[in-house]
Amino acid sequence: ILPVLVIYAWRDELADAIRTKRPFGHIGRGMISIVGMFLNFAALARLPLVDATAISFAAPLITVALAAVFLGERVRTYHWLAVGVGFAGVVVMLWPYFNFARYTSGDAATAAATVGAMCAMTAAFTNAGAVVQTRRLTDTETTSSIVFYFSLSCALAGLATLPLGWIWPNPMQLAVLIASGIIGGLAHIVLTSSYHYAPASLVAPLDYTTMIWA
Repeated sequence: ILPVLVIYAWRDELADAIRTKRPFGHIGRGMISIVGMFLNFAALARLPLVDATAISFAAPLITVALAAVFLGERVRTYHWLAVGVGFAGVVVMLWPYFNFARYTSGDAATAAATVGAMCAMTAAFTNAGAVVQTRRLTDTETTSSIVFYFSLSCALAGLATLPLGWIWPNPMQLAVLIASGIIGGLAHIVLTSSYHYAPASLVAPLDYTTMIWA
């Protein structure tokens, strides 16, 4: 939330960030995103990165479908084609690294991997739902208010885990966490802005470029 506040203060947009006509829309979006974030972390803790990444790429496909149903967006053939080809390409690329025996061996590790796979798949649905809700909010809300209330929701949800026991990070871990927060805050501003200018069904397939950066 800190990079968000700093940037909007510098741009004199703090008032716009706080002003909202749809507080319950922000709360709903925040809850969906928080559940998705928790499930993403749970999946990464139980699965190899390649497995978790591959499953997460179901989200753009789900997003396009949800955008057609709930937003009434006209999803053209080339949108479906882009999503389908992208997902197929990711699966083909990662196929040699899948270890399906992990899910069928019947030991404790298998149980953890199965739970991880279920978390990753559920996260794909919640992530797609968050995208659709973001697109709906852009009809009346500014980018700054969407980003601010999402960041506030995440901060409060993180603070709520205090009774569960926190482990203070060492200096290197703290630096990485701070860097992740700054980069994530900036990325969220840019991503939310994109939904003001383009349909969700067009933005969603661009998720596949994550494979390049990863």
